[in-house]
Amino acid sequence: MNKSSNMRAKFDWMVLKPLWLLFVALAVYYFLQRAWIIGGSMLVMDFLLGIIAASLHKEKSFRELKEGQPSYKEAFDSVNFKPSNEELFSVSTSLIKLGCIFFIASMILTMHYSMEWYYAIVLSALISFLGPIVLAIPFFVVLARSGSKYR
Repeated sequence: MNKSSNMRAKFDWMVLKPLWLLFVALAVYYFLQRAWIIGGSMLVMDFLLGIIAASLHKEKSFRELKEGQPSYKEAFDSVNFKPSNEELFSVSTSLIKLGCIFFIASMILTMHYSMEWYYAIVLSALISFLGPIVLAIPFFVVLARSGSKYR
């Protein structure tokens, strides 16, 4: 049996799910403000987050993902061995993809609020760089704490 740590599940529950809820809240807010295109764009960002989450769990079937896998229990079990290079690569790739989503979403929002395009690009680039890092800090802290068990 091929052992794998639950690093992907932790990333999914600690980074992607809260971000998914944030985009849903933004979509509801903009729909209530009757900014239909912006609200729809935030729902598209949710769809893109779902694609990132599904790419993290390539070994799971569609049925397992639909049933809510990875579960909360699977995500927060302790890590008893070092994550593989493949797991580390998939999480880092997901962070890069998250940066792209942040860039697109922040460009949409800054242009919605009539910011000059050159300021919007600079601000969106800053958000796309710092946003995933700040969101992933709890994930890295939990991973570092559980990493002491396999050293």
